[in-house]
Amino acid sequence: MNITFYFLIAAIMVGVGTWFFFIWAIRSGQFHDIEEPKHKMLENEEKS
Repeated sequence: MNITFYFLIAAIMVGVGTWFFFIWAIRSGQFHDIEEPKHKMLENEEKS
């Protein structure tokens, strides 16, 4: 029973940490415009 409790606590901590990382990524603009790099790559190829 003890090991199950520790695994449960560890899983909850990993899940909460993942959510904090995800919220940080959204607030810092990591997902601001995910289509822009694709369009920049195509524009650079046309100019060459």
